[in-house]
Amino acid sequence: MRKGIGEGEGGKFAAFQGKWTKGTIKGSRIEWDESFEATASDLEFVDATTIAINDANEGSGRFTATLEGNKLTWSDGDTWYREEPQEPPELRYGDEVQANHDLEIEGEEYYVETDLGRVSKGFYYDEDDDEEAEERVKICWYRTGKTSSSTKAKWKESFSKTGNHLDWPGLDAGVIALPGSDLKIEGEEVYKKGDRGRVISDLHKTKYSGAEIFSVFWPRTGKQSEEEKENWVSNLRVIAPGDEISEEGESEQGEEKADEDDLLEAVRAATKIQAFWRGVQGRRLAKRMRDERDQAEGSELEGAKYEEDEEKDLIKMQKEEELEELVLPERQDSEPGNYDDNG
Repeated sequence: MRKGIGEGEGGKFAAFQGKWTKGTIKGSRIEWDESFEATASDLEFVDATTIAINDANEGSGRFTATLEGNKLTWSDGDTWYREEPQEPPELRYGDEVQANHDLEIEGEEYYVETDLGRVSKGFYYDEDDDEEAEERVKICWYRTGKTSSSTKAKWKESFSKTGNHLDWPGLDAGVIALPGSDLKIEGEEVYKKGDRGRVISDLHKTKYSGAEIFSVFWPRTGKQSEEEKENWVSNLRVIAPGDEISEEGESEQGEEKADEDDLLEAVRAATKIQAFWRGVQGRRLAKRMRDERDQAEGSELEGAKYEEDEEKDLIKMQKEEELEELVLPERQDSEPGNYDDNG
């Protein structure tokens, strides 16, 4: 007979549920670890922190166990520990979150309720904090471009996960530059806040540092930037075609701002140019290889013909010498002024 089954999962045994060192408690029964080669046993509820069991498997009597957190101490001196499943991090780099309240620091607005942002740094310990420092997480906010942080223990009070996670934007994704992320290279502007661009490459590693990066084309300037996988969240927001961005997050570009159609056209044009030159280079390489092959084959044929001609000339010379040896004495006898020593 099973004892102590109450309402809800595990009933009165709810606090004891889970996988323990030597068995698993499910409902009002213990399923023993395989090493015991024993059948499941019924539990007896004693009180909120105590359970008991009649060890029918070995016939050694009744045992009680006292619960203290994740530790279960048995009356025979044995101690079990609850084996909690390893859960993934509550927040990780690339997770999108929504603000649950407003935040202003020294008169500067970071975010307001319902603003969206993305985790720019997963849980970490600040090297400048003391030994008792808590783990923290950093969020970069789309609208303001500012970065705030929260402790691991209290982040749920400030943010809610949207379920949108991105390690990187992905090939052909549309992006918009966040406030404060303006980029210039050697004095030339590549992009500024509110500019729209498109990812035009897969992830690839840099030659020297080995960091993973991807390329973004910016139609307004016609420039291209390289963004690091581990840092893009601080500079870019991923957008879908036709997304509307609030005025605070837009650049004051007026009519100069490229719309989505212009963006696609520019990217396609850039892609076609790249493909064209790749084709030209490919054709040039193929022609050079054909020329080198033909030249090599021509040299072989010419060499063979030269050897054949030499062989023919040698045979001809040999025949002429043989003929000359036969004809020359006759010519000597018929020429005037010649004489025979015996005559």
